[in-house]
Amino acid sequence: MEKLLIKDGKTLAKLTGSWYENNLFSRIETDLENETFELGKIIGQNIIDHAFTLLENSNPNDTEKETLRLIQVSIGLMAVYRYFQSNLVSHEGNGRKMKIDSQNEKMAWEWMIERDDNSHLLKAQRAQDRLIEHLGKNDVEGFNESEERKDLKSLFLNNTRKFEYYFPIDLSGRFYHVVSPLIREIQDTYIADAFEDDYLAFLGRFQKDQLNEADKLLIGFVCRAEALYTIALACRRFSLTVLPQTVVKKIKAAIQTTEATKEAAAKEIDRYIYELEKDACEHLNKLKRQRYKSSPEYTKRTLLPKNDPRQKFART
Repeated sequence: MEKLLIKDGKTLAKLTGSWYENNLFSRIETDLENETFELGKIIGQNIIDHAFTLLENSNPNDTEKETLRLIQVSIGLMAVYRYFQSNLVSHEGNGRKMKIDSQNEKMAWEWMIERDDNSHLLKAQRAQDRLIEHLGKNDVEGFNESEERKDLKSLFLNNTRKFEYYFPIDLSGRFYHVVSPLIREIQDTYIADAFEDDYLAFLGRFQKDQLNEADKLLIGFVCRAEALYTIALACRRFSLTVLPQTVVKKIKAAIQTTEATKEAAAKEIDRYIYELEKDACEHLNKLKRQRYKSSPEYTKRTLLPKNDPRQKFART
């Protein structure tokens, strides 16, 4: 129990709205402990340790109360989601069984269970988004100055709101945390290659907020390409459950029918990725053209004259 931020079923029921007090609380303790550990990977173990301190604090202020509550809600919702997924059948000594009162109950259809799972997962993810926004807004336990947050400053898309400005992700701090390694991968490859030898100098001016007029014409192309390539890479490497709802709805709308085969769905996802990468490539090309216009070698003279039939001359 000392490893749990939620101590009883009554508290869990109040936080989640989907847990019944008469359920045996000991059956979900392992899920609560696991989700506490997983949340620590996202927000930092020092924030989790701070939450345990707040739990023992007899006189916390309003911000501390809200911090503890949001952490508990995030852990509780995800733990209940995990518990329900493993509780469809009873686990007994002679195997797994489905227990149901045939006189008064009916077993749920598979599509009902999937929809309920999606609803619980979405609620848990939104709770994490709200928690991350709260931690950043109030800089709880130096949240904004953590090593991970400092590393993000080397990215052109260095926070959730900036990513949202160039591509809608439902302002999801959770999703931004998940894809931040992909952002760095895109920046170290596609973006760095586009700048060639000028990349480190441009990045240095960006980090110091010293972009000149020529740089300001480039930064929009950089961020748009980085965002589009990142979403495309996330679609390749992650499942749909990780992606923000804006992206998921776009993909599902392309499939158009609930009876589509897995092969058809895969093709639509590939097509969506192709469109993203094509748009990103176009922004990189605009970046390169703009850089060329700003170079000393640039000239407005065309390499080939306009092919005008009225200006045809021959000399004998």
